[in-house]
Amino acid sequence: MRIALIGYGAIGREVIGYLHPEIAAGTIELAGIVVRHPERYASPPPAGFVSIDEAVRADLVLECAGVAAARQHGPAVVAAGTALLITSIGVLADPVLERALLGGPGEVVLTSGAIGGLDLVRAAAQAGGLDRATITTTKTAGSLVQAWMDDATAARVRNLTEPELLFDGTPAEAIEKFPANVNVAIALGVAARGLGTIADGLAKVRVRIVADPRTETSTHVIEAAGSSGTYRFDISNHPSRANPRTSALTAQAVAADVRARIGRPTGAASGNAPPAAPAR
Repeated sequence: MRIALIGYGAIGREVIGYLHPEIAAGTIELAGIVVRHPERYASPPPAGFVSIDEAVRADLVLECAGVAAARQHGPAVVAAGTALLITSIGVLADPVLERALLGGPGEVVLTSGAIGGLDLVRAAAQAGGLDRATITTTKTAGSLVQAWMDDATAARVRNLTEPELLFDGTPAEAIEKFPANVNVAIALGVAARGLGTIADGLAKVRVRIVADPRTETSTHVIEAAGSSGTYRFDISNHPSRANPRTSALTAQAVAADVRARIGRPTGAASGNAPPAAPAR
């Protein structure tokens, strides 16, 4: 299987590292990496940098570069009929991009990223048994400082001595206030949509973001309820060694998703593909 990557930061590099056994054995061929400024890299990857037009010739393109990159390149990959694995699920909060990405002909796979339990949420929602869901994300205080904060607010957050709730609202509001921390919330909304639209799923979701000066992990607590039952998932992830703002599990989840596709015929149906709820 030939794969190409969009992005060569912490996630992309770690994905390549985790897939080294398959790359070394020839089971996976790295077809190249798409970046905005290849001239800035002193040590190019072994497969080299390629354009998006070259990347779409692979069997699978992995987006590992953030919402802006998913927005810029994702529709072109799907339009070329190439399978696209998205880590920046927050891009689907935009209805226009949702239609462009999920409309095919290329298959879209959404990685579970830093959270789990979405298969149960999806099953309950598709049966009409899920009414509401809340995700509470707790991270180090410094990692939650945002550009919109004035100097006094940013300093206060950095110097917290006790955990503090910084945000409590809808996914749409979270995207405006904490754009780097909404992928998990959008993934929950995708799973919660049942047989409806992603907007239907997001309407069921509440997002809470907590700054904790004492934590060394990123914690996500998912609570969901409806006629099917009540559920709670508590996930505590260690940060990536290459980028403390990113969970180490994200790259591990991508590598697992890629391995799950090895040996499958090109274009074979995915359990995550539309119109079924596309999130694991």
